[in-house]
Amino acid sequence: MNSHFGPRRWLRRWSLVTISLLIAFSTAPVVAVSSGVAPSLVVPEMLATVPGSRTMYVVDLVGCQQLRCLRLYRTSVSATRFSAVSLPPLSAVSGSLTGDLNRLVFATANVGYALVGANLPWTLYETVDGARTWRPVTIGSGESILGLTVSAPSIYVVTARCSPSGNTCRNYLVSRSTLQAHVWTSTTLPHAGETKVYDGEFSPNVGAYENDVWISEMTHAGSTIFTSHDGGKSFFPITANRLASVSGCAITAASATSLWAECPTGMDESFFHSSDGGATWSNIRSEQFSGTGGGTFDPVSANLAYLAYGEQGPFDRITSGGRSVTVVGRLECSSPYSALQYLSFADETHGLVLCFPGGSWKGERLLRTSDGGVHWTPVPAS
Repeated sequence: MNSHFGPRRWLRRWSLVTISLLIAFSTAPVVAVSSGVAPSLVVPEMLATVPGSRTMYVVDLVGCQQLRCLRLYRTSVSATRFSAVSLPPLSAVSGSLTGDLNRLVFATANVGYALVGANLPWTLYETVDGARTWRPVTIGSGESILGLTVSAPSIYVVTARCSPSGNTCRNYLVSRSTLQAHVWTSTTLPHAGETKVYDGEFSPNVGAYENDVWISEMTHAGSTIFTSHDGGKSFFPITANRLASVSGCAITAASATSLWAECPTGMDESFFHSSDGGATWSNIRSEQFSGTGGGTFDPVSANLAYLAYGEQGPFDRITSGGRSVTVVGRLECSSPYSALQYLSFADETHGLVLCFPGGSWKGERLLRTSDGGVHWTPVPAS
């Protein structure tokens, strides 16, 4: 599970089609677990997976473009039945269909986290009962959350003290807690003792697998990766200027040795795989991949990842440590301006992805596959 935030989802989508929204409600309703007939999706907006599980969570708009119509459903990768659960407290943001909900991350089927806020500092919420209830989490007074990843039995975050605009930050820390997120221990982020510009020049990303932690950031030597084998208590550099990147790479750890990296290179992105814990990296062969072109990347396991290009581009299966790239299908979203997001496979063959065709919010839909991306079918809407 990587910690890469990138541009807010609505900025990426509406760069393709400009839509002006007026949202009149400031808090999302608490929706109890449904009893009786299971609901079906109307306009899906966000998807969150549970590592090592078939369980998925889907944020959905029901009936209107206002925040009061936003719902959270729990389902499986087959997406045949949906149980309504709850969202944390949200506020409206002009132009965003999901308000100030930035991200949902689940460590287990019942334990998950939500990052909420239109601007820094973001608020971290936690659920331990499968999104039936949420509570706010405090890591440190005045700390802003810049990166987050979970790897049972721990949650790791990158925090800093940032200016009100969020453009400059100082006192970068890596903080760790158990999944209950009650007690935190912190270590100074390597190479980040001075004030840095967060957006662009310095964008730290954190990845973890159990007690092994990786930090990707920019240093005087270029894109550098630091690692820790003691849960983030101490770090040492292992890779310097070996990844093509203009900022920190999003690191996904599939095991203690198998790492996937998604690296911004300006307007485009490059992809890499390491089979030795980040000491060496292999470039994954791909077509030109635009970071704002509506594509999405999903590392599934130590030896498997999928890459969707968006619009009407190919759908790639990546195996053999990134050395083998095979076009297995073409995940068309119905228009040249379509975008794909939240590509999520539960195993080698079963996956979901959100399709944003552009033009009309009512055309957004959830697609599913049961043959490794060769064929995709829309999940029926009510």
